[in-house]
Amino acid sequence: AELFGPIARLETNPPFYYGAIKAWTALAGGSDLALRLPSVLAGLGAIAATWLLAARGFGHRAAFWSALMLAITAWHVFQSREARAYALVGLLYALGLLAARALAGTGREETGRRLAAAAALAVCGAGAAYAHYSGILVAASAHLYGLCLLLVRRQFGLRGLLWFVASGAACLALSVPVLA
Repeated sequence: AELFGPIARLETNPPFYYGAIKAWTALAGGSDLALRLPSVLAGLGAIAATWLLAARGFGHRAAFWSALMLAITAWHVFQSREARAYALVGLLYALGLLAARALAGTGREETGRRLAAAAALAVCGAGAAYAHYSGILVAASAHLYGLCLLLVRRQFGLRGLLWFVASGAACLALSVPVLA
């Protein structure tokens, strides 16, 4: 009850992450390891997603170096050890960039894949907003990344733009409760 009461007015992060940790500790216990494990897993997931993103854009050598640089970056290592939402936001950002890349790369005849990519982009963006208030910026930049890919590939048209607009609108609609 305190997550949505007095603490919510003082805390600068939305209560979603703390509610999820509360549920997690009911299963895993309240030890330091149990509290930090979700962040560790999110940090490892962000490294894997970064590898995939770089591999799809630049090849396996770039993917190796990108993943390695993220893995040894002091900020990422620190946030992946903390019982805070920042590693989760990083993971959702990397997954959102992957979804934006997939949405920008689908053809006109691939409506099912476009719908799945647009939905994944919207859910990753909304999830980032629920994890931290700056997550809405994460969502916006992932959508912008996809639009830039369309421009670079010279595939920018009304149809592609509408998919990103629909994804952005769905992301905002999903984020309204936390943003309000």
